[in-house]
Amino acid sequence: MRKRILLLSLLLPILFFGSFAVALGEGGDETTATLEQETADISSTLPNPGLTPDHPLYFLDTLGENIGLFLTRSPEGKAEKAFSYAEEKLAEAKSTADKGKDKATEKAVGRYGGYVGKATENLGKAKALGRDIGALAEKVSEATLKHQAVLSGVYDKLLAKGNEKAAEAVLKAMEGAMNGHETALQAISNAQRKSEIEAKGKRVKEAVETKTKGPGRPQE
Repeated sequence: MRKRILLLSLLLPILFFGSFAVALGEGGDETTATLEQETADISSTLPNPGLTPDHPLYFLDTLGENIGLFLTRSPEGKAEKAFSYAEEKLAEAKSTADKGKDKATEKAVGRYGGYVGKATENLGKAKALGRDIGALAEKVSEATLKHQAVLSGVYDKLLAKGNEKAAEAVLKAMEGAMNGHETALQAISNAQRKSEIEAKGKRVKEAVETKTKGPGRPQE
């Protein structure tokens, strides 16, 4: 009986830490878990990725997006459309990362960052014109926090495979998304919602800074 107890006492720590290591190896780390927990109550969901950058007809997707933005005249309309494209690119990045298609993931992440920049730039223009963009600003500010958890998971998958170039692109997108969050936050008209999202944003930003400036970051 004593031998069995001794054996279990030796095996349990091994099993525990072994399971923990497997969990990390499957594309997660403590920062990703923290971001997922912090943003679990945000209802924003990603769209279907549709065509991804590895598809031969992907250029048609890009062409349609460019035409859509060109035909949209108001800055608030451009902001809304650009942000919808950003969420589609993020869905593409997640899909391709899950399939191990690193080049396609890197391309999708780059386009995600570009569209987030366009969205927040046009939010600023609309605010300067005195347009009513409170609801849109709230959506962008909150959703970009949710995006951090997705991007962090994508980063983990790329870095686990040793693809530091693509992983670095994800970190830049995370930083850009946080900047977009802060820009959109300033355009929220509802003081209570602004305060709530700002408090969550501070906690998410701390986790993102741990990710983007921590020892696991690829070196320049």
